[in-house]
Amino acid sequence: MCPENSENEVAIESSDLTIGYASRTVMTGLNLRIDRKSIVAIIAPNGTGKTTLLLTIAGILPTLSGELHVTDPHNVGFVLQDPQNQIVGNTVEEDIAFGLENKRTPKEDIDRTIATVLDYFGIAHLRKADPSTLSPGQSQLLALSSAWALSPGLMLLDEPFSMIDRDHRSKIIAVVEKMRKSGTTAVVAVSRLFDTLWTDRVIALGNTGILFDGKPQDLIGQYEKLFGQTCVPLSFFTLMREC
Repeated sequence: MCPENSENEVAIESSDLTIGYASRTVMTGLNLRIDRKSIVAIIAPNGTGKTTLLLTIAGILPTLSGELHVTDPHNVGFVLQDPQNQIVGNTVEEDIAFGLENKRTPKEDIDRTIATVLDYFGIAHLRKADPSTLSPGQSQLLALSSAWALSPGLMLLDEPFSMIDRDHRSKIIAVVEKMRKSGTTAVVAVSRLFDTLWTDRVIALGNTGILFDGKPQDLIGQYEKLFGQTCVPLSFFTLMREC
């Protein structure tokens, strides 16, 4: 269960929520409460509905029934599983500027924000680079940069580690943790238990809804029972959690 808190500390809350598409229901009976400034992992096998849940939280998909409350629905950043699908600029700086220009941000503020974001994400050397030439890890950092430039209160990341190496994985984790310190709430969809170990809380989804809601270390011992599989010995996850 989530800790009780005042309303202004809640980022996302749902009651008996049903999500899916016009012709297909994906999941029903979702009761969630995610607090502000937390990092929460949504873990589920591929095809279970975690991307659909993120799309619904972002307002891209409508709810089918039930209630969903996002505290600041107009201040949500979203990073897709394949970041190249959301990159629109011809250069890294143009991509970061795109959202700011759509908000009619003054040019001097855009220039200042681009410089700040590039430095924050450690990609200043890529400022003039063509996004199509970036590695998957660099593309993820650019997508995060472009979203964070708009100062989102809520950041949604769909499988951010699926196509990157260990070095870029560490950089993305460090960046999300820095974003939390500045007040951002992060919800991260993953399909591997290992990718939850750095988060505050894990919500495991199955075809019947929420299977687990708690600390990453508490999921380790239940993972095989819940999902019927484990990729490596459970002792490995315990060791990685302590590293």
